Amino acid sequence: MVWPSFTALRTEATQWTDEKALQSNLVVEGQLMHQRRISRKCSFFDLASVAAGSSGERERLEVILKIIDDELSLEEVDAIRYRLKVGDIVHIRGFVERLDNGTSILRPMKLSKMQHKYLKKRKKEAKQCDQAESALVEALVPQVQTLFNTGSFLEDANNAQLVNQASLLLGMHPDEATDAILDVAIKLGKPFAVVPCCVFGNTFPERRLANGSKVLSYENLVEYLEAKHPNIEKAFLPFDGKNLVLFRRPQTSNDVV
Repeated sequence: MVWPSFTALRTEATQWTDEKALQSNLVVEGQLMHQRRISRKCSFFDLASVAAGSSGERERLEVILKIIDDELSLEEVDAIRYRLKVGDIVHIRGFVERLDNGTSILRPMKLSKMQHKYLKKRKKEAKQCDQAESALVEALVPQVQTLFNTGSFLEDANNAQLVNQASLLLGMHPDEATDAILDVAIKLGKPFAVVPCCVFGNTFPERRLANGSKVLSYENLVEYLEAKHPNIEKAFLPFDGKNLVLFRRPQTSNDVV
């Protein structure tokens, strides 16, 4: 049976016995209006029914697509979320559960065998793609997992050679490595571009501004980093969040390190 509105469904659901409420042959048609992710383990989708009555008002009912007790897996819910867009007309099939406060919630049924087959195939393809991409990146870009600084890192001849061969040192929200990128670049005369983000004032108590005060805010951090070299410039990148970039152009014969 298909209900024309959630009002009709709720009205009838209040008269059902518990056994009737758990039957899995209920279908409600509605338009997806909002998506609200509460947490990794619980996502809600608000559905609005087709307009009913002369007033044209839309009845709304929360439909839980991801059950807290993991009745649906992450992959199952991601597939549902992938197929649904705001504004889609959807058919939700499942059973009605009545909560203690009288609210009726339509819980969806688990995915069909075909949907599970699709998810399994998609997961396998994604894994193969990730493996191929990872191998390609590792082959093209040398990786060194060690502490980056002007001391122990540069004392290793191989590390020093990597930096000397680089055309640019780049840091995108590099956190604790922010100072080191600028210091290494300045020491070796390399151009750099760094987008600072977190301050870590307690982690670096030795940082000081020109007036002797501690570096405790983002504005302090930018001022502190700018003071490392007179040729440091700054600009803003076209994206949201911390988007101020500090950079130093390639040296010319007139530059003094």
